[in-house]
Amino acid sequence: MARRTTASGCAVALLLSTILASCSEGGGGPAGPPARPADDPALEQWGQLPDSTTPSAGGVYTGSRQQPAAADFSCLGKPDPSPTSTLESITATGVLEDFQTEEPVAAAEIAVWSDVARIGSAPAAKTTTAADGTFTLVVPGTKGLRMLHWRSSKEGEAFPTYELAERFKVDAAQQKRDRASVSLVTGDLMPAVAGIQREPGTGIVAGRIEDCAGDEVGNAIATVLGADDLPLVGIQTVYFNDDELPARRDPEKKPESVATNAKSGLFVVANIPPSAAPVTIAVEGRIGGTRTRLSEFRTPVLADTLIFVTDEPKRAQ
Repeated sequence: MARRTTASGCAVALLLSTILASCSEGGGGPAGPPARPADDPALEQWGQLPDSTTPSAGGVYTGSRQQPAAADFSCLGKPDPSPTSTLESITATGVLEDFQTEEPVAAAEIAVWSDVARIGSAPAAKTTTAADGTFTLVVPGTKGLRMLHWRSSKEGEAFPTYELAERFKVDAAQQKRDRASVSLVTGDLMPAVAGIQREPGTGIVAGRIEDCAGDEVGNAIATVLGADDLPLVGIQTVYFNDDELPARRDPEKKPESVATNAKSGLFVVANIPPSAAPVTIAVEGRIGGTRTRLSEFRTPVLADTLIFVTDEPKRAQ
């Protein structure tokens, strides 16, 4: 999880670890997707974009709620012009730190995948952190890529944390790739702050929506979609307020609780049924008054794990 600011980083870590408290990777998940109730909250919330009383008249924005600026989505739907790697492999070095205390985490596993579809299968490479939290890992199969997919884990002390779609330096054979770990202890620090009751055996997705300039975006809504392009039954999405803390959903009194805040662009989706088949992390918002798919990323979901993705604008395939 890239640490943009200590405040937003800790807020996400606290919320996620609260939701995941007392769980471990690989726990039993639901036997199958539940039937959709007539008043499914996930479907209802996905249908509600911010209205004209919110910053930027309900359109997506950057900056702050007090001083919104137009978000840049000029690259939306266009090919990604950034180069891909010509290197067959890279050597990644770094330090694994506790996300809240920033203390090094020893004897933890660091794993990496070049293909997100293989998450849950054997990684392309893995190693164990030293006593000072440092690691060195040769990552094969990087030619033609821009992004890698990482996991840190330490049984009994930290949640398995996946950091997906992380861009790497495509022209650097050796590079520093520090990682973050969410400890089990952190779960005691912010009980039920977002009013979420997590179902054991489900997964968590956290994301940060950015525009084409790399700025965090406000007034966007997020969900996780199934094969029918509808929100999965039973999921819950949480957004963050001006203090970069999770906001209990209250559309009438707290407009910041129903969409992202440009101060961080963060969201969390909880109670996602585990799925070996990829689901879609989707983000939408208004551009020029029109509801628009801003970003989407497909990934498998594992039981009792955290997945963090920086949601870049949707590109042409």
